[in-house]
Amino acid sequence: MFKLKASLKTAPGRGGSNARKPAAGAFALNVLALLRNQSGWFIFALAWLAAWGFSLAGGGRNGLRPGVGQTARSAIVAAVDFSAPDSPGGRPGPDGLIRAGTVLVEQGHMITGEDRDLLSLHDAALRARASLAERIAAAGGNAVLLFIGWIGCAGILWLLQPGIFRDRPASLLFLVVTSVTLALCKWSVVSILIRDHLPANASYLVMPVALAPMLAAILSGRVPALAAGFWTAFAASIYAHYRIEIFAAGFAATALLLLAAGRFRTRRRIMGVGIWIGAVSALCTTGATLVHAMPAMAILHYAAISLASGFIVALITLILLPLLELVFGITTDISLLELCDMQHPLLKRLAIEAPGTYHHSLMVANLAEAAADAVGANTLLARVSAYFHDIGKLVKPGFFTENIHLADNPHDHLTPNMSTLVITAHVKEGLGLARSHKLPKPVIDAILQHHGTGMVSYFFHKASHQQELNFAGEARVSRDQFRYPGPKPNTRETAILCIADAVEAASRSMEKISPGHVENMVEEILSSRIEDGQLDACPLTLAELTSVRKALIFTLINMLHARLPYPPDETKGQ
Repeated sequence: MFKLKASLKTAPGRGGSNARKPAAGAFALNVLALLRNQSGWFIFALAWLAAWGFSLAGGGRNGLRPGVGQTARSAIVAAVDFSAPDSPGGRPGPDGLIRAGTVLVEQGHMITGEDRDLLSLHDAALRARASLAERIAAAGGNAVLLFIGWIGCAGILWLLQPGIFRDRPASLLFLVVTSVTLALCKWSVVSILIRDHLPANASYLVMPVALAPMLAAILSGRVPALAAGFWTAFAASIYAHYRIEIFAAGFAATALLLLAAGRFRTRRRIMGVGIWIGAVSALCTTGATLVHAMPAMAILHYAAISLASGFIVALITLILLPLLELVFGITTDISLLELCDMQHPLLKRLAIEAPGTYHHSLMVANLAEAAADAVGANTLLARVSAYFHDIGKLVKPGFFTENIHLADNPHDHLTPNMSTLVITAHVKEGLGLARSHKLPKPVIDAILQHHGTGMVSYFFHKASHQQELNFAGEARVSRDQFRYPGPKPNTRETAILCIADAVEAASRSMEKISPGHVENMVEEILSSRIEDGQLDACPLTLAELTSVRKALIFTLINMLHARLPYPPDETKGQ
């Protein structure tokens, strides 16, 4: 789902050490803030405008010209006079000009590097002598073609995920990833063609067309990746002078990325997908070169360049991904996987200072992951959230049951109200620790929501009992005084964590462990959460709750299984 987890950061206020910012940085922040206040449709319109602007920049050879190694199917004749003093073959006149009507390349002639340079000069002369009307017509034609492609892109999103047009940060992310991709595509064409580093046909093959769908697949999901892939492939094919193989390669790479979406958990995997993208591009290029009847060596040359383009896309993705995560507040699976390291400072502290809570968190992680997998939620987010959900207990670890062993229970010396304040405070204290260690927003949300507004039942009943004994004539104890501050879970992962946390804690007090007792305990906890309204804000359906219940029961039974007693060693002592 294409949802961003945090809003864009705005520029800091005046005053202090951050009062003065570089002009460029301040301008960029102001632009981002301006765009963030606009509607999604306006931002998507800017995506079309940016693509059209890139089409006007630079130049490049006529894509219909044959490249080095190709055979000219027809004679190429100069349309205008142009200067080519260093051209061999006696084609320039005494004044160093090649006149209009001069045959530049004979029919059936194999294009060489010198021919390529001559054709480049001729095309540059054509562009320089183009009238204003011709330039306007060309710009207008590109605008119309790009608008058609933009309509197709918007149609994909409107049919499959219309909510993106109401999500301004999501729309802005789409604008950024597609515009950056198209800017790099145009820059690669112009710079490479001007500098003549590659033959004309091969130059277009290094365009990182698959960059936008790869970034969208990692940051947003399949639908935005599909739309971004279609849009960038369409626009890049126009930049490459309407070459169909560019669109085919870009869209084929997009299809590959749709299959890989949701599985980008390591940087190694990104590089692996990049190699596959290169292979798909090489296949499309091979088909195009065979159509043009190019020599075998030229086909291999172009295929190798296409293969390298996939590696370039993966490399650029690895460079841009951390920056986009930071700017848009998005947490990818790659970032979550880094938090699974048990050497994280907070987890190390938890293992040393609150070993009971640490073991509890590990068990909750196993339960939450199994339940999340059963309903297709983010299993990695569920596991990481479980690891950190109780870090607030580090402030007063001895006040929590799992860390109280043979020592005196400190709650015996506190009133129920004070004990409740100490217990519920671990949520707020966990928030402070999470922010100080820069944990991602989804994990922070899990810390805040893993109890919802649930009751601290033990101390509520204790307070009620004390009031019945001592203050029978007064009003009953208010339930609101014994509730967590909330908010209630609003995602599937946090709701699963809320249930798994309660289930694991309750399993520790079970006198008899059997499949029937475990099942009854899980059903009772789930029913109580539903009746108390703790799951009202989360998107879990009744069918998914049933799957969660079954997964929790199965996993918990396997976690709590008992071993058969071993028979005594009768030979011992003999």
